[in-house]
Amino acid sequence: MSDTPTARGDRAGRRRDVLRAATEIVEESGWTGFSIRAVAARAGVSTGAVYQWFAGKHEIFGELYDGEFRAGLEELDTIPEGVSLEAMVRSMLDWAVARYERLGRYAVEFSGPGRDVAPDMAPIRARIDERGSELLERCAAAEGVVLVADEHRLTWFWAACHGVAERLTLFPPCGADDRREGLLRFAAESLTRSLTAPQG
Repeated sequence: MSDTPTARGDRAGRRRDVLRAATEIVEESGWTGFSIRAVAARAGVSTGAVYQWFAGKHEIFGELYDGEFRAGLEELDTIPEGVSLEAMVRSMLDWAVARYERLGRYAVEFSGPGRDVAPDMAPIRARIDERGSELLERCAAAEGVVLVADEHRLTWFWAACHGVAERLTLFPPCGADDRREGLLRFAAESLTRSLTAPQG
């Protein structure tokens, strides 16, 4: 997208400029640097114009968060057929880490009590769980293994991925790519073992 603000009169284009500016600010400065004033300045619009489209920064962030996970769902659909269960787990772990690094780490500030109304994330989360379950079950069936039969399996899986992502983001493993890769590999192996039911 161009850095030049959209011309006056293009309401939809200017709204996209606001969202683009908000994304850039969150990526550069995190939650603390994210304000309506900063977004307006970056987008080349007045703060009043921002408030015409959004009730506040929580609503903007909610739209970014929703968009991130909708785009992420499309990424899940690009994981190729025929990969091993462990490769699928690793792909899903990498997916979760990427979502967390971009926006997920600010979700607590965004969703705390007394916040502006945020979009209902339940439908997209349900779709992500549904798709994740389909992917894991397909790979397990192809390998002839059985997944643990528990209704909380996907909730636990995403929580574990979130924990790995938090560790990598907030406490980088000494900045070394090989240490990061080692942790991701270990996590994928451990997640795979914990998802499969004992044989016998």
